[in-house]
Amino acid sequence: LLYEAVNKSLDATIDSLGRTEFEQKLKTFRAALDVAKERCEERTVFPCGSNGELFLENDCYKKDFGCGYSCLDEVASAYSRSSVAE
Repeated sequence: LLYEAVNKSLDATIDSLGRTEFEQKLKTFRAALDVAKERCEERTVFPCGSNGELFLENDCYKKDFGCGYSCLDEVASAYSRSSVAE
């Protein structure tokens, strides 16, 4: 019941924004997400390794929040300047 209500509300919001424009912006977002995953996945240093070791030198804003932000900032900056982002 909750899922149906949320889905109906989301559809109404998308329709009020304009479904075509929403779908184009979603397509752009997904393309940017793919680029970010490709470029940042291996570069991101999390506070804990896969074996539990602690990395005090990491690229998170605070604790384990916003990890990979420096790479994501680079991708966002480059992406927003490209013609693809328009």
